[in-house]
This record gives sequence, structure tokens and C-alpha cells, in this order.
Amino acid sequence: MSIYINKLIDIPKRTISYYVNKAEDLKECIFLLGGYINVGEKFWINQYRDKELNQNYKIITIDYFNSGNSKEKEDKEYDMKELVDTIDLVITTEKCDKVILVGFSFGSNVALSYAKYYRNKVSCMILFAPTFHIERKYRRVLFAVQEMLSRGCNLETVLYVLAPWGYTNTEYEIIHANEGDNIRRLSENETTSGLIRRIKLIQEINLVDTVKENDVPTCLVTGKYDDISPLMFQEKLHSYLINSTLIVLESGHAVGLQDTKFFNSIIKKQISKLIYE
Repeated sequence: MSIYINKLIDIPKRTISYYVNKAEDLKECIFLLGGYINVGEKFWINQYRDKELNQNYKIITIDYFNSGNSKEKEDKEYDMKELVDTIDLVITTEKCDKVILVGFSFGSNVALSYAKYYRNKVSCMILFAPTFHIERKYRRVLFAVQEMLSRGCNLETVLYVLAPWGYTNTEYEIIHANEGDNIRRLSENETTSGLIRRIKLIQEINLVDTVKENDVPTCLVTGKYDDISPLMFQEKLHSYLINSTLIVLESGHAVGLQDTKFFNSIIKKQISKLIYE
């Protein structure tokens, strides 16, 4: 039996797909925002399966535009404001009084942008490896990937190029056994145009302006060996935010995602600290 329901919202430019657990009567909501190639609910499957989270919170995640079950009606560009407005539409539809934003990588940037425009709806944020700034060499890789896709390179091949990103050698050994299955799943649920647009969005974001005067209680969780968005960038983000804490893990950009119990324990512990202490 499914542990979540896939729902659709039809709006003029697109159909939006999102997933919600069966805690329909709960008003307190955790909204999970994945990275730019982490499509749909399966990236967060272990959060939906967590008994404690399911009992206490409505859990929602979304298929980003033109990925998963979200479908485009018009082939148009979009900006971050349009994306966060759509997320707010989902939150409003689900009648959530307050939302806890949990973001990973690009999803952290989305969370920070949502908090800028909808501060009164956000209880707290737990942000894993936010890409506040990206190392110049990885910006070059993103540009190259965008060019490859624009020139017709096979999406699955490009995903193999991107797959090892952000992992230390030890972490990569853990995920390597399932890498092929994960990439096939991603290529089935992703679209070339959807990925290109999110890559453009990463390059266009000005998070300095986004985080100014942001007083949302926030926990930043970063990897000591994150090459994509190094610790010095996370420390800079921490200094800009008015009400934040910083946790540094012995990891790369993946910040403990492979260890489900550990990852979920951070979410639960930080919700308790940020809201109830």
C-alpha cells in the first residue's frame, strides 16, 4: 500500500504534481525540497517512511516543473518567484497553517527564496548543503552540461556525468552499487528541458539579496569536504542570516543522505530545537 498520495494541480501554464502522506488532519507541514536532479517523491522516500515524522506532520514534496509527473503546457522560461508561488499554491491547497522547510542543495535555495516572499508561513528551515555559492569549476561543469543537453546529448549519459558530484570517495563507494538503477529512474522521470531550466536557475540566483533580513529560525547542515559549495561559503551564509545555527559534518555535499536514521534524526532534533526550545 502506498505511503503517500500523488496529487495534481492544473494551472494555465502547467500541471503541478506533488506528494502528500495520509496525515490529512494535521495542519503542521514539512515541505521537502530536493536538489536540482532529485526528482519527485522517491528522493525523500525514507522521510515518508519515518514513523515519528508521519505521525506528527503532514509531509509534502513536489515534482519540479517539467519533471516527474509535472507537465508543461507551454515551453516557456520561468524564474524562482514563479516556482515559490507554485509551492505556496500547494501549501495553501493542503491547508497548512505553518510550514517547516527542509531543503537539500538546490532545494535549500528554493526554501530561502520561499521564506523571502512568504515569511509569515514559515516556522523554521533545515537546509542541507545549500548552494549559496558554487565553486567556479563546478559552474563550468554546469555550463558544459547545459550545452551538452542543448545540443542533443543523451540525458542518461549526462546524468552519469553528474552522479558522482559531491560525494567523498567513501560515500561514493556506498552509492555505487545502486548507481545504475538510480540513474535509470532519474532519466525516466526527468526531461532535458526541465534539467536545463533548473541549471539556469542555479546560475541566476542571487542569494545575498534573498537572505538579507531573513529572521526565520534556520539550521544549516554542511559537509566539511563539500567541494561544490565549500564550508567557507556556508559560513558566509550563516553570517548573513539573522537567526541561524551551523552544523558541520564529516561528509561531502551529500551530508549524510545515505544514513537514513542519522539524516532523519537531524531533521527531528532541529525541528524540536528551532520551534520548541
